[in-house]
Amino acid sequence: MKILIVGGKSSIAQALIPVLKLKNEVLTSNRKDGDIPIDFESDNPITIPLHLDALVHTVAHFGGNDFEDILKAENINVLGTLKLLSAAKESKVKHIILISSIYALLKPNSSNYNIYSISKKQSEEVATYFCNLNNIKLTILRPSLLYGNGESFKKHQPIVYTFIDKAIKMENIEIFGNHDPLRNYLHVDDLATVIERVISYKVIGTFNLTNPVNISFSQIANAAFNACKFNGTISFDRTRQNIEDVVFENDETIYRLIDFFPKISIDSGLKQIIENKNYV
Repeated sequence: MKILIVGGKSSIAQALIPVLKLKNEVLTSNRKDGDIPIDFESDNPITIPLHLDALVHTVAHFGGNDFEDILKAENINVLGTLKLLSAAKESKVKHIILISSIYALLKPNSSNYNIYSISKKQSEEVATYFCNLNNIKLTILRPSLLYGNGESFKKHQPIVYTFIDKAIKMENIEIFGNHDPLRNYLHVDDLATVIERVISYKVIGTFNLTNPVNISFSQIANAAFNACKFNGTISFDRTRQNIEDVVFENDETIYRLIDFFPKISIDSGLKQIIENKNYV
């Protein structure tokens, strides 16, 4: 199959490219390079090759609280997606895979509710409407918190990489509050396998991608300690405010459809990152 990955330099694309290249012809797009230059912030029309078997859309702006960041998130995540879909229609792309986020499910009362979660939800709605209107096959994937090798993950998952940094320096770890917060992390290599199977199995629909196992801060800390062979200690600063859980209802639908469940545990994932010195 001939597949285009939009956002070829994204952390997701970097994990996905070698997986897809095993059996497919893979093209990539970036703002200024790649096989096909696509700049979502440009007024120029988007042009993509004819008759692609699949297009994987990984581009995202993570937003911020400033007006310009809010505007960019809307322009890239929503309007950029719509422009890309229009180009896909003209090029007769057979299957579009939109990488969204589990944060698209957040409600306004969540402390993590922001322009990123808002615009990702809007991009899903725009994509669903446009693809239904034009009879285009669409799959929306909502991965939970992603981690893996590289600087971008460190930026977006500071807890994991702060704990890694402390373990490497052989420093003990303190957790704020008296509650051991829960998170749901998915390793990017597991996500890459899911995307490859969604394409090869031709799965259509909207799916949440959560890890079947939620993990606590103390489990993350212990995984980092074990990977560094450091017998560190974990303490709780009970004078500080508790940190809330960020977990979602587990849904195994997509995993059953593609006959694959996430395989990389937090222990093996952090060990891989630390052993390969991919934590900076």
